[in-house]
Amino acid sequence: MQRGVAQSTTGTRWTNGIVPYVMSTDFTGQQQALITGAMRNIERLTTINNRTCVQFRPKVSKDQYLILIKTGTGCSSHVGQNTGWRGQLELTLQVPTSSTSSHCMQQGTIMHELLHTL
Repeated sequence: MQRGVAQSTTGTRWTNGIVPYVMSTDFTGQQQALITGAMRNIERLTTINNRTCVQFRPKVSKDQYLILIKTGTGCSSHVGQNTGWRGQLELTLQVPTSSTSSHCMQQGTIMHELLHTL
């Protein structure tokens, strides 16, 4: 495989395009709204002929795979569903603090990381 070229297999695709998530309560209400807004924007941009290709939704008890959206250092995400891994895959978004101006809380950055999960 060439560097920078992703491979797609059925094990990396989310079933029916549904991406269950759990969002950390460490995010403020405004930050949570920004994250869900980025999700809705991806859903809107990937809708074809009134059919939603991707849907982000809160996890329900029967979900086997999910993404955990959490605060942390830097901006990072697992790639794809990855059925070889049981449980949650992490998406990390650094929030602004008084000690650092570097953060991930911008819609484009959040969308970028969310797209990695697809």
